[in-house]
Amino acid sequence: MREDEILMQGITNIMTDSATEAQILATILTQKDSYYIIADKINEKMFYKLEHQLIYRSISDVANENKEIDTITILENAKTKGYFKIPGAQQLMTVLTNLPTDNVRSFMIEAHVQILQEVYQRRKLHMIASGVQSKCLDNNESNEIINYINNEIVDLTNINEEEFDPEKVVHQTMNDIENSDDKSFVKTGIQVLDDFIYGFQLTDFVVIGGAPSMGKTAFVIAIFLNMLLNKSHPA
Repeated sequence: MREDEILMQGITNIMTDSATEAQILATILTQKDSYYIIADKINEKMFYKLEHQLIYRSISDVANENKEIDTITILENAKTKGYFKIPGAQQLMTVLTNLPTDNVRSFMIEAHVQILQEVYQRRKLHMIASGVQSKCLDNNESNEIINYINNEIVDLTNINEEEFDPEKVVHQTMNDIENSDDKSFVKTGIQVLDDFIYGFQLTDFVVIGGAPSMGKTAFVIAIFLNMLLNKSHPA
């Protein structure tokens, strides 16, 4: 192997981590709701292998349709969306069915996500540096190169930000409510409101807003009195 090939192999090794990618996908497929724990921290671009990108894309599709996330639904979605026909994705089914589901450690998924983020950012920075070098060699204007750097860095720092997905938020909120201890909520005593928001969570900082003379004070006093009557403990 030539010296430049050895160098490129070394660069690839420190800028990719297929094992971590596979562990994340396997955890999502085998551990209920683990996708919703990490969905706002990663996206498909962070995966290096094309097959891993498409599997995560298929997982996101299924989650957004409020379907059960498992190997069968992911596979069917990938077929329906034509992901198998994408050039370079011939091994998609093999990769999906051979994910290391037997060695999943659900409590490790956030640590694995941190590794994925770090490796992706390192890979992206290398691409930015290569782009800067290419532009310099092409004799581009310095201001153009600086703007390129700024834009790429902004994209990199915003990589975890996704469009607001109300369905995902509702699913996560309802899941939190269903799995919460009733003692973590304080009922307002206003039945319609409690049926809708389940009460105030003790860890929440709630701000009541509205135009003047709309009843904000009366509303808060009513909640406070209800809490006293129900022997709750308002802060």
